[in-house]
Amino acid sequence: MGVLVQVPGQGNLSIAPAANAPLLVVFGGIDAHKLHSGVYMWNYMNPLGQRFHIFVALSNQVNGTLAYDALMKTVTDKGLNPSRQVLYLFSGGYKPGIDLLRGGTSALKRSTWSTSGWGAPWSGASTPRSQITTH
Repeated sequence: MGVLVQVPGQGNLSIAPAANAPLLVVFGGIDAHKLHSGVYMWNYMNPLGQRFHIFVALSNQVNGTLAYDALMKTVTDKGLNPSRQVLYLFSGGYKPGIDLLRGGTSALKRSTWSTSGWGAPWSGASTPRSQITTH
């Protein structure tokens, strides 16, 4: 995992070594074993921390649009310039993520995302899924 930065009230951002690393935006599922997804999703995301800037929302109860807007402000403030963005909706993460996919924020256009199914990564159309999940 890279340097961890709080996105106030929304989640945490792990910053990769390269400023232009892709940005992985994670909205996790329901609580598991009394842990919010903002805690347990790091178990799955940490191995990607050298290749991606990773944002993990505090829980699946955050407002997706507000979280994304706060995240992008933090990304700008930290001087990051992600080469692409990947939206990962894990289980109950569809709740905050669906607003983004419906164009809930002016900074995010629905046409820039694609998917192969719920629970799979949503990424810019030019990003092969294999680059995200197998390397």
